[in-house]
Amino acid sequence: MITLYSGTPGSGKSLHLAREVRDELTIRKKTVIANFPINMPYITKQGKRKAAGFVYLPNDKLTVDYLIDHARSHHTAGKEGQTLLVKITAALTVNLG
Repeated sequence: MITLYSGTPGSGKSLHLAREVRDELTIRKKTVIANFPINMPYITKQGKRKAAGFVYLPNDKLTVDYLIDHARSHHTAGKEGQTLLVKITAALTVNLG
């Protein structure tokens, strides 16, 4: 499934995405691959909360070959929704940090 968040500046797109990433890691326990870093100690409450793995890859490393290799080594064949892939295109033009 592909989901696109689009809207005017300040409409909550990044906030909604941050909640999605947090929930995937801590509630659904699914790996997240993204083209932006996150603060894992904050997400895991300094290690008090278990979370799935997070992989940060800059755009030049986030390739189809990487995703295929990741799926082959970490996924069960025939099962969908095992990893959340998040790519922010605004990060290319806006400093988010």
